[in-house]
Amino acid sequence: MTAPSQGVKALALFLGATFRADIDALQLRAYARVLEGIADDVLLAAGEKLVDEAASGKRFFPVPTAAD
Repeated sequence: MTAPSQGVKALALFLGATFRADIDALQLRAYARVLEGIADDVLLAAGEKLVDEAASGKRFFPVPTAAD
């Protein structure tokens, strides 16, 4: 597994834990394939924008949740 793939795995597992969703190996491979097709600068810009908006108190709706 390459470093970018490890990052994708870590992010997917973090999001899965955050939203209490199970992320399986097939989904991880799908995320990796999709992200490989997006330029690094685009991913970084999108991530920075998301972090900035979250830090400013912006709420993202609907927030996905798992059934209890």
